[in-house]
Amino acid sequence: MDLFTDEEGSRYMFTAMKAKSLEKYLLGLKKTFLEIKGVISLMHKIAMTVCTMHQRKIIHRDLRMENILIKKGKKAAPGKDRPIVGVKITGFDLAFCFDKDSYEVR
Repeated sequence: MDLFTDEEGSRYMFTAMKAKSLEKYLLGLKKTFLEIKGVISLMHKIAMTVCTMHQRKIIHRDLRMENILIKKGKKAAPGKDRPIVGVKITGFDLAFCFDKDSYEVR
């Protein structure tokens, strides 16, 4: 994610990604379960994505399953689900940025 600022305000640019929301992903599992390693990996990816936003002084304020996009890998081991290879956060309607040197909202 890149942040661009000019006299009209701030704009965010995101890379395109074929993905589905975390909500649709979990509902698609139906009666199957994620392995604990998969849950830990997914939560780690989500936490690292949120951490990156916070390091850039961006507060989302509406993080929910519909705003988390999941990208799965192309290949899986026999008998296994395709691994999650990417996580993107969307829905920045309520988000705000802090100034670099203070905690004043821009």
